[in-house]
Amino acid sequence: MQPASDTLWRRGATLGSRRFALPTLVAILAAVLLATRGPAAVEDEAADDMLTATSERMIAYVLTPEHGPRFRLPGGPELLRVSAHLVLPSGQTYVATRRYAFGIEATLRAPDGEVLWRRHLSDRTDQTKAGYSEGGWIYEAAFAADHRYELSDSAGLELALPSCPPGSTIELRLADETGILGPDGNKIAVPFNNPSALVRVHRRVDLGLAGESLRRSATQAALGKARLAASTFLPWHALREAHRAHAEAEAWERMPAEGRAGVDYRGESVYVAAGPPPAPPPPEAPALAIAPGQSALVHLLGPGIATVRTRGTATVSTDMPQEIAVRTRWLGPFPAGAEPPPPAPPVSLLSIPITDAWQEQAIPLTAGWTTLELSTAVGAADVQVVATDGARHPTADEAGFETARESTFAALRLPAETERSGCAGARLTHRAACTLTTPPPPPSALIPVDLRTLPLYRIGPDIAPLAFNLTGPKDIYTRTLRFDVRSFGAVTPVRLGLEFLDARGQVIAVEELMAEPLNLSQFERVRPPSAFFAESAGGGDEEDSQVPSLLPALGLALAERPVSEPVALRLIAPPEAVRLQIVGDATALLDVRTVLPPPADEVGGSPWVWPYDQVVIDDERWRYAPRRRDRWFPLRAEDHALRRAAGQVMPLHAQIRREYEPPRPTTEGPWITTKPRGGVQRLDILELVPPSRRAEVIASWGPGDVSVLRPNTLERIDLRHGYSRPTRMRYHAIGGGVRALGQNIDMQINDTDSDWLITARAETRRLKRPKGGLLSLIWSSGPESVRIIVNRPTLSGAPIYTARQIYRLADNSMTVDVPKRAGAVEALHVVVYWLEGAPTTATSLKIAIDGGTPRRHSARGVNISQAEHSVVLIPDSSAELLRTDRDTPVRAQRTTFTLRLGDDLAPGRHSVTFHRESGSPVWLRLFREAPKSHGAGPDLEISHDD
Repeated sequence: MQPASDTLWRRGATLGSRRFALPTLVAILAAVLLATRGPAAVEDEAADDMLTATSERMIAYVLTPEHGPRFRLPGGPELLRVSAHLVLPSGQTYVATRRYAFGIEATLRAPDGEVLWRRHLSDRTDQTKAGYSEGGWIYEAAFAADHRYELSDSAGLELALPSCPPGSTIELRLADETGILGPDGNKIAVPFNNPSALVRVHRRVDLGLAGESLRRSATQAALGKARLAASTFLPWHALREAHRAHAEAEAWERMPAEGRAGVDYRGESVYVAAGPPPAPPPPEAPALAIAPGQSALVHLLGPGIATVRTRGTATVSTDMPQEIAVRTRWLGPFPAGAEPPPPAPPVSLLSIPITDAWQEQAIPLTAGWTTLELSTAVGAADVQVVATDGARHPTADEAGFETARESTFAALRLPAETERSGCAGARLTHRAACTLTTPPPPPSALIPVDLRTLPLYRIGPDIAPLAFNLTGPKDIYTRTLRFDVRSFGAVTPVRLGLEFLDARGQVIAVEELMAEPLNLSQFERVRPPSAFFAESAGGGDEEDSQVPSLLPALGLALAERPVSEPVALRLIAPPEAVRLQIVGDATALLDVRTVLPPPADEVGGSPWVWPYDQVVIDDERWRYAPRRRDRWFPLRAEDHALRRAAGQVMPLHAQIRREYEPPRPTTEGPWITTKPRGGVQRLDILELVPPSRRAEVIASWGPGDVSVLRPNTLERIDLRHGYSRPTRMRYHAIGGGVRALGQNIDMQINDTDSDWLITARAETRRLKRPKGGLLSLIWSSGPESVRIIVNRPTLSGAPIYTARQIYRLADNSMTVDVPKRAGAVEALHVVVYWLEGAPTTATSLKIAIDGGTPRRHSARGVNISQAEHSVVLIPDSSAELLRTDRDTPVRAQRTTFTLRLGDDLAPGRHSVTFHRESGSPVWLRLFREAPKSHGAGPDLEISHDD
């Protein structure tokens, strides 16, 4: 087949000369032709005129593999929309089900001609006609001005261009792989010789207030709503105000080609039907793609009904049942209340067979938050989860504070139109089906997948080393690095080679780390990097598009290659290192992060943002859910832009889910303080209770809690309610201590003077309960520093502290005894303090149980205890301490860890020995849970670290 496009480009000179024919000659020839034509010809012309009148005339540019237009750009990032019509071979019979495939090569050049960026785009299209009669077709989606050649329907492609200098150009060429698709709908069966196409290009522009007519603004607002309604499952009223304003403030402006007409480009008239073609079957709503090893999770709020709809997309020849397994788990009440959650309903399992037709299964939901896990062992299927009868997904409208609204779900733009293999004669949207037997569910009823999108760097033996800058404060936090390694394609060990360089570029340290993944991840999927960031909500900005974001998705695509669960490795960079280079010996994905210094005060409550903070389960935690305060943040490679353009920045879709985690220390107690053996240096301190936990501590006031009275401030204390111990006041002569001997503390208790003579370093006085139970007190002293403490909370807001005993671990070892109950797991909680300021190196501790040879019983335990192991510690929080040997408060750095004695150990008393291997000296506070039958005094742990 020889298309008419072979002469399309060369027709320019001949047709150009005809433009200068004399008007009189044209008029005479037209009159002669009309006089000689018969009635049939006149009727055909009338039909053509009617068809032309119902179509819109446009100017398109000729595109071939060798020639094509170029367009000048104003600079900066751009979003272009390319509309293309294939020029079809002449002399062929029209077939309604025939489909065509083509590709376009886009090249971005700098003003000097240097190639900045290049992409290959591919799409598929049809040819739509209807109502054939002797006079021709009543309807054609697109046709040439004089029907010299046949045109396909319009195919739309979007180009998200990176930021470029002003005066850059974008060039378009047609790919050689153009032709008619075969019956399978995937491969080209009949390629075109000398293919060509006609293209139009539009760029997105913002509508400014100045110079815009009301009519254009109103029209564009309506178009914005229509466009969003077609590209997202969220209705217009459910979108955030920022997305509404963005949709209403953008327009598409046609771009003219640059150069000389007929030489640098060639324009042709194209008629595009103004009215819609005959209505195709309605597109089906997006669906989740499920295959072996690639599961999906959705979260719903009950009560109500969740309907799971499945339809097979691939089957295999096997005797195993091909079905979708649905695992239902109840996560807890929503929202979480002060009362303990009721017992969880049992986990339910059901299966839905995979067939070519849609199958449905209704699942009743109880009140609260429920998760559905969808998986399959054989075959693949598309799955939809539809919520009815009150069941739903959390929405942004339920969040009552600003930070929650900033962290909730955004609209996800769907990619360009694609086509499913094996489906003929249908134009499809993202994750859509070809034909429908039942109407699709409304988009508002579909339940999305909660995703965290993380950009990861691809590493391997054929990829240049990754380079990161390590400049910043010379503290331990800047130099603490975490490497999350995922093997890509298979579960294989990955060896990382690290080089640390100083300011002169000299290698000062070389390290080697080994990551050994255990299994592939079912809930993480790697996406192709092309066009991903342009699709992300708010991803139009070059910088903002790289921030890990929270996106919802209903159409969850299958990953082309599997990825393993991450393996986290940690390392402390040398103090003089300013640059890090990393290489990998196997194909893997890498996320490099560093840690922020701890905040000045603790943040109470749940660490998760809304709505994930509404579920409280002690032995589980959210994975990949966004935090209120995430201390680990990703490092960006020096050549990030080049790696992103080369496809080495791989977006990872991690599904947010809840996973089991052993319980952490809480403040519920009771706890027993564990004291070490022998003559270990001890220090008594008072640790400040953060303001966020003040009400909680007052409600559960214990023997170790005190208020530090402020000098020259009237303090009020309520002694009317229920304290079993007497009210006592105590002074501490701080600093040198003896300097304050002999001086008076001037006090007024309920307007009565009551001086207190300092005769010792510390002394205690009992306060009698006054009539009415309300006590007011004010004091002053001088010239030496004195601290006055009362074992009651004040109504006037005096700071609250908790008494602690900490023990120094330097060059000596420290041993504690831990009683072990039969068949139980004993947890020894350790709080580590650095009192000499933030350390510059990590502290490594070696821990041994029973000197490395613990006594074990013969039965195999579920929780096996390591006889010896090491922990590497860096601070992750801070606390204000009062010391009797210091005049002013001390800012101490802290961290916590837990040592568990498993049920493999024999009951009885075991010894646990701590030895410092390296790093700064530390102070330890140790406590364990008290048996419920004993009324031990509490030792409260106030940490609420993430």
